Amino acid sequence: MWCIPAPANAAFVCQMETVLAVYRRTSDPAYPVVRMDETSVQCVRETRDPILSKPGQSERYDVEYERKGVTHLLAFYAPFENWRRIDIADNHAAEQWAQGIRRLVQEDYPQATRITLRHGQSEHPWRRLPILSVPTARSPLAVGQISMRLHPQA
Repeated sequence: MWCIPAPANAAFVCQMETVLAVYRRTSDPAYPVVRMDETSVQCVRETRDPILSKPGQSERYDVEYERKGVTHLLAFYAPFENWRRIDIADNHAAEQWAQGIRRLVQEDYPQATRITLRHGQSEHPWRRLPILSVPTARSPLAVGQISMRLHPQA
């Protein structure tokens, strides 16, 4: 999705330049840049067997399916390192988000001095940070060491 700024919107342009500056940084293991996004995916089961593909014709599926719930995906990836991790949950709970951040800090990047975390949905991270438990929140990276850059709002 593209955000096109209103004419003469200096605040938006300034925020966007800050975001773009993150991706101009040189790769540094002590200061990783991690992109995070989340989405929900509908799980389905085919009700009829598909017709197998033939030369020149792709496999065919019937439009009818059985709904089997929804799965929540939390994707973390480091664009400079060719690294990614996807957490899968059966809910869209704040605790799942907080556990993903805890794992990022304590397991994926335990030696990092500061993690710049880019999140695609600006309202989610700030609302959920208090879910972190006290021992996690007191760890060296969790207090004031995660720098979150959010997409600017148009």
